[in-house]
Amino acid sequence: MQYETSEFRSERLTTGLLFWSGLIVMSSLYMTIPLIPTFSEAFDISAGEAAWAGSIFSVFFAAGCLLYGPLSERVGRKRTIVTGLLVLAVVTILLGLVPTFSALVIGRALQGLAAASFSPVALAYIGDMFAPAKRGSVIGFISAGFLIAGIFGQTWSSAAMQAASWHWAFLLLGIVYMLTFVLMWRLLPVDPSKGKTGGEPSFFSQLQTATKNKSLMLCFIVTLSVLMVFVGMYSSLGQYLQGAFQLSQGDILYVRAAGLLGISVAFFTGKWSQRVGSPFILRVGLGIGALSLLLMIVTDSLWLLVTWSVLFTTGAGLIVPAIIALINQVGAEVRGVATSLYTFILFIGASIGPVLSTAVSQAVSVEWAFGILALIYAASFVTALGIRVPKQ
Repeated sequence: MQYETSEFRSERLTTGLLFWSGLIVMSSLYMTIPLIPTFSEAFDISAGEAAWAGSIFSVFFAAGCLLYGPLSERVGRKRTIVTGLLVLAVVTILLGLVPTFSALVIGRALQGLAAASFSPVALAYIGDMFAPAKRGSVIGFISAGFLIAGIFGQTWSSAAMQAASWHWAFLLLGIVYMLTFVLMWRLLPVDPSKGKTGGEPSFFSQLQTATKNKSLMLCFIVTLSVLMVFVGMYSSLGQYLQGAFQLSQGDILYVRAAGLLGISVAFFTGKWSQRVGSPFILRVGLGIGALSLLLMIVTDSLWLLVTWSVLFTTGAGLIVPAIIALINQVGAEVRGVATSLYTFILFIGASIGPVLSTAVSQAVSVEWAFGILALIYAASFVTALGIRVPKQ
């Protein structure tokens, strides 16, 4: 009984560490969303050019996801995660000191490359360290951390900008990364992954197998839309709130923070998926997301707009854990490469989102941007109808 209690405490600690690290690491992706107008003014560039501070991060993050999965098989999951956190801390602090937009873009590229050491490796770490019956709940928690980061990162940089300047958003976050590095180095259990590649199929062999899996390919098509729509919506929302409702940056901060209410459903998605199935949860989430975006278009009330934005994040809270669980189920025989491809495709979508929504908002209107994002989710809903989970 004492052993079981000790094991439970260790798993709970590990889950907490992964949740926190996922939240704080992924915040770096979203932190530049509310800073686009500030960068535009500070560096005398257009909003479209300023949006590249977010997109370049996503491109290099996506590339890194293909690198760190195979690397962690050789050197160990924990070593890959903690080394990445240390590099991320140093790069983020240096970003707070850059004098030009070109230096900012280069720094964001390096930041994205360093941050990529966490997401795919942490998902593989869960597969190594947790029994199959417990993985769904742990994935739900870490997915909640990824999603809360979407709100926390924006809130963090907005608050820092209100209190001081955008430079402090990076400087303080870098210090938090350094503290997180120490926590993970000292407390995260060592995984059994190091050196276990002997006899395993090669990355390219697994990739070839993955491309023949129809349901897995459909999961990847849906994955492309997830952060494309999420980041795209928030990229346009701030502009919409300022233009249509004349809200200050402080007021917009509260609107962004309200999204946490919807994202909280991610904590329970793992248990719900066990009852009704991940495909159903995924389709419900995509339907809610598309509907909420359409409702934003026809709303002229601020309170209703905030309500629909919370509904939108509720959909995201269902989508992300469900799609991760589905990829683990339909791609079980190539889980390593499937996880790497998932994170790669996810953040390719994230790199497209702000550029797409900002371009449409400037060329036509924010309402059109919301409409296009709703159509993307609707197309993903139709795609998700073809996903089939193999019988256990």
